[in-house]
Amino acid sequence: MVAAASVRASRCWARPNFVDHRITDQSSVVRFIEDNWGLPRIGNGSTDAIAGSLNGMFDFSGRTRSGRVFLDPTTGQIRAADQNQD
Repeated sequence: MVAAASVRASRCWARPNFVDHRITDQSSVVRFIEDNWGLPRIGNGSTDAIAGSLNGMFDFSGRTRSGRVFLDPTTGQIRAADQNQD
């Protein structure tokens, strides 16, 4: 049995209008931390060594990022939006 996990990327580094179809689970968060900060794998049977990578969801290149979108809390419709941020 495979457990599905929904992961939301932080808005400021998330790729705009992107859906990552790679298989991930909770141990993918541990793997992301290990990879991002150059830490070794936990080992001793931990699943971080075989976990799917979360790196595809992020853009750390420093390019212009999407602006903020403000939604109406009742309807969910867009109320206002910022311009792109540098």
